[in-house]
Amino acid sequence: MLLSSRSVVRGKPDNAIANMWTVFETAVRSSGLPWTVLEPSGFMSNALHWAPQIRAGDVVRAPSADAPIAAIDPYDIAAVTEAR
Repeated sequence: MLLSSRSVVRGKPDNAIANMWTVFETAVRSSGLPWTVLEPSGFMSNALHWAPQIRAGDVVRAPSADAPIAAIDPYDIAAVTEAR
């Protein structure tokens, strides 16, 4: 099982982060072992960092303002791995 990154999806090969995760995913997929790759996006546990901005009446924006991205609870990711 590999906890990868959403940056791999439609990632640009010249982007260092997308490239790093692509290399990891390629290694896992070509290992010959059974595998599962998870590519979650934003984690709910990071939402506390937004609190001051929200209290100030501001809007929290993702790097791609027009892309809807749902934050996911890390416990939900863990539940997927346990069900596997």
